[in-house]
Amino acid sequence: HQEGSDKKAIALAHEASTIVPNHSYPHILVGSIHMKNQNYGLAKDSFAAAQKVAPSNYFSFSNGATVDYLLGDIEASERQFSKAMSIEPSFCEARWGKSLIFEKQNSLSDAIKILLPCTSGATMPDAARLRLASLHNRLLDSKQAIEAALPLLDGPNKTDAARLMLVAHLNANDLTSAKKMLALLPREQASTIFWKTITLIHSNDLESALATSQSDTSKASTMLTLLLKFATAGQLESHEFSQLEQLTPPKLMSFIKAANSAANNNHTTAIGHL
Repeated sequence: HQEGSDKKAIALAHEASTIVPNHSYPHILVGSIHMKNQNYGLAKDSFAAAQKVAPSNYFSFSNGATVDYLLGDIEASERQFSKAMSIEPSFCEARWGKSLIFEKQNSLSDAIKILLPCTSGATMPDAARLRLASLHNRLLDSKQAIEAALPLLDGPNKTDAARLMLVAHLNANDLTSAKKMLALLPREQASTIFWKTITLIHSNDLESALATSQSDTSKASTMLTLLLKFATAGQLESHEFSQLEQLTPPKLMSFIKAANSAANNNHTTAIGHL
């Protein structure tokens, strides 16, 4: 049914574009439908057509930039987001896109700076605050992360804000405040169990951390369970080691392999992993 509705909408939009050839919105509508259906080539053509008939419509440049981003053409995406912002500097969707690009380039300070005006905008202030808190946490700037998320604790994004503030407090080694944020998270969610385990690790209570992580079977908790077993026992069974290798980032896994080899007195192998 959805496919039929999309085809009908596209046909009507094409008809509208012949009636009002200098109007960009029929092209934007068609492009948005194609983008939703992951027909990125057709979406790109539609947004380009919109830009041609209405060069001052910043939506078409922002949407075109999104398609380029999804296609992996970061340079073209950055140009189009910048064009959208040059037409309308307060357009937060374009600022968000530029922030994603800066993050991809590991320019986290720039990703934060360009998104700051959106925290007081009309369209996405809560989302902007959550993203800023996450970026500040990546920079280990706990004070700014807490400042960004704190106003959201009384609203619909309370859980996300509490989680980000929990991370910030852990980064600052403030376990008392971290536990207060942990208490605000839904108890039975896998993500809550994961963060409870992390908090217990920060408290150096590895026994309780292991018991907590074992109560959940999600990939994140399973990885923590295996890491905690390795940390407390010094080695893992072969099947556990294979499972851990599937779940763990490569750089961390290289260190674990080195430690495991050293524990088994295979020092040459350990050096090779490092």
